[in-house]
Amino acid sequence: MDLLHRLFRKKHTLTLKVTSPNGFHLRPVAKMVNRIREYDAVITFNAHGKVAKGMQLNEILSLGLNKDDWFTLTITAKDPQTIATELERYFNDLMNADEAMVDNSARARGENPYTSRILEATILSDSIACAPLYPYREELREADEHRPFGEALALALDALALESADTADRLRSEIAAVHRELLSEIASKLSAQTQMAFDQAIEEAKATLANTANASKIADYEDIRQRVLAHMGYRLEPVYPDTPFILLADDLLPSQVAPLTTSKAAGVILRRTSPAAHSAILLRNTRLPALICEGTIEADEAIVDGALGIIVPDPSEDDKALALKRSKEYRECAEAAFLHRHEEALTRSNRTIRILANIADLTSAKEAKEMGAEGVGLCRSEFIFTDHEPSLEEQTEAYGALFDLFDDFTIRTLDVGGDKGLSYIKLPHETNPFLGIRGIRLMWTHREIIAAQLEAILRAARNRPIKIMFPMIATTDEFLEAKELAQEIAARKNIAISNIRFGIMLELPSVIFALEEFDKIVDFYSIGTNDLTQYLFGIERTHPTLSVPVDAPILMNALAYIRAHAKKPLSICGELAGYADAVPQLIELGYDTLSISPALIPGIKEKIRNV
Repeated sequence: MDLLHRLFRKKHTLTLKVTSPNGFHLRPVAKMVNRIREYDAVITFNAHGKVAKGMQLNEILSLGLNKDDWFTLTITAKDPQTIATELERYFNDLMNADEAMVDNSARARGENPYTSRILEATILSDSIACAPLYPYREELREADEHRPFGEALALALDALALESADTADRLRSEIAAVHRELLSEIASKLSAQTQMAFDQAIEEAKATLANTANASKIADYEDIRQRVLAHMGYRLEPVYPDTPFILLADDLLPSQVAPLTTSKAAGVILRRTSPAAHSAILLRNTRLPALICEGTIEADEAIVDGALGIIVPDPSEDDKALALKRSKEYRECAEAAFLHRHEEALTRSNRTIRILANIADLTSAKEAKEMGAEGVGLCRSEFIFTDHEPSLEEQTEAYGALFDLFDDFTIRTLDVGGDKGLSYIKLPHETNPFLGIRGIRLMWTHREIIAAQLEAILRAARNRPIKIMFPMIATTDEFLEAKELAQEIAARKNIAISNIRFGIMLELPSVIFALEEFDKIVDFYSIGTNDLTQYLFGIERTHPTLSVPVDAPILMNALAYIRAHAKKPLSICGELAGYADAVPQLIELGYDTLSISPALIPGIKEKIRNV
């Protein structure tokens, strides 16, 4: 900053109060830091006799700001008063939007029905289970090939960028965005591009949070360390028994929650965490009963009652029977839906609604098959591009394995740009990347990548009826250019494509006003309601405070218009399709094909049967 510029800068202070019951924790802090970076200003946080730079996430976390704590923002800028007004409004919005974490005081605990000794605990998630206790343990798995630290760091950042852009699971994408922010900040401060410097930076960051209100966020730093190590070729994997168990652990990393749900775990007891920890938040979204109970539990087995916040160590036979009865009652509704997951979804008026799956790789494709998907309505092909630029042979093999699973399969071509980046694809800097090189527009800057992917898809199809879907199509010319590229490749490589159908992700408003022209050239449409909402309202879908209801009336009106005017087959593959409360309205509008996350399929089918 030059001297003249500095002379015209003024200082202003602003005192703010933390009103969220969760305190000023990692996610709102990350959002505040991102907002501060938009200003040409020097901003500091002052609290508890300590000062933190406004662009340093970890320093702000180390202030340990709890509910009802006050802190001061000191703003030095050309117009600090305006910035103070905007930041005050933004901070208060963050506080108001921050949901209260579940704790025992928020529930009517009811009378203890058990006769054995009990331990009271903090509730993370409902349901009831009884099983042997199993202390957490893990093993180091080493890959055959190792990557250097710098490459692994870049890949970890790219993977987090892709996860944060996947709005199919808003909570996971939000946590991924925060983790990317943490990892970027750590990477920017490294004294050297070495694993030793990285480990030291992680330990220093964790140490600043110890004994503060944000101590539960230490696990987030360990999580990003493990991500980098995994890309280097060293992965710590949990070891679980093959019989039902209740996991007993100090804490879990956020990335360890999803694998736990596919194990034989019947419940979870954590000793050293808080309801505000990201692992705790994720556990609340599972069907596993989960509690926090400090101290040692000396028992071989236990009842975990997530409805009452009770742990029963070494329960009597009567208490086991009671827990079993309570658990059975809790599961009945979910199990009924699951048992009928492979059946058609018929409304009460006997109308068939086809339920397809949104998948991201072979694992999620197999899960979709198991959960009752009738096909794939959206395959996000980015999965094979995350670590490196795949060869034609790698892509052909990967797509072929997916196509083998379903008779009805729609694959979306590579959709990067905007908030999704890959380290080996260099895109020009853009002021607003959501309005720049995204989706099919990559064909203008990296045509060879799109061409190779199209060739791999055509080869993998092997005369099967595959649908190829192009993302971010705004005009008929863009679609025709993409389709002609596929046809040219097929002719040059002598690949028959009479089995291939070409369509678009309908996610840009321009298409709505050109449906008559698009109907003449496309074979199908799949409506991406996440991006369509973003561009209809002009609100970035990853914006930390601005948001639009998933079933906003304006969006529903747009869907009604599309349904009334489009002549080619239609489906919905955005988040709206998996929103149970919106399903009756979508059916009423005339939509009969929905593509949703695999885990939602049984419940959505059951919902349809009651429409």
